[in-house]
Amino acid sequence: MLKKLRDYLVAGIVVVVPLFFTFFVLWWSFRAIHNLIDPVIKLFFDKSIPGLSLLILFGVLLAIGGFTRATIGKKLVSIVDTYIDKIPILRELYGAAKQLTSAIFVRDEEFKNVVLLEYPRQGVHSLGLITGAEIEEVQEKTDKDVISVYVPTSPNPTSGMMVFVSRDQITSIDMEVDEALRLIISGGFTSPLEGKQKKPNSIKNDK
Repeated sequence: MLKKLRDYLVAGIVVVVPLFFTFFVLWWSFRAIHNLIDPVIKLFFDKSIPGLSLLILFGVLLAIGGFTRATIGKKLVSIVDTYIDKIPILRELYGAAKQLTSAIFVRDEEFKNVVLLEYPRQGVHSLGLITGAEIEEVQEKTDKDVISVYVPTSPNPTSGMMVFVSRDQITSIDMEVDEALRLIISGGFTSPLEGKQKKPNSIKNDK
């Protein structure tokens, strides 16, 4: 009886805590944005208008995104990155945040698909994310057909290693990039196969 009650309690915690955390982060983010922009809104309208802060933020992000796509915007971002890279502590924080943001929001461009490879030694397998095709400068130095693979670490996937691996040493697996990232961030506690129908012989070598 006690074991069953404990199981029910754990099951309830597993359901409620992620929901609470998600809503708390959303609520905190909304409050932070509102408190930042609301004083500016009051200057023009003499009152607070719910939701207008988010609309303004959305418009600002669109404008910044469009600007950074232009040539002058790309140069400005490059200059900012160069200066930040010279500041020790800020460099690590900015770099980690930028990599994590890219991994989450532009992963379809950055990461092609998920593979399995023996790393960091034989007999130990790691998940890897294909980051690109052949790198000409590297390919010229080896007689093997190599490909660039990013090997994320747990629980922080941005602190991984980028390695060049021969194509016959990697195995494609039936897993989406976001599923692999969730698995890595959770330290293996969440399964990407939950709710999915397993396919027999779904792991094949890329040869």
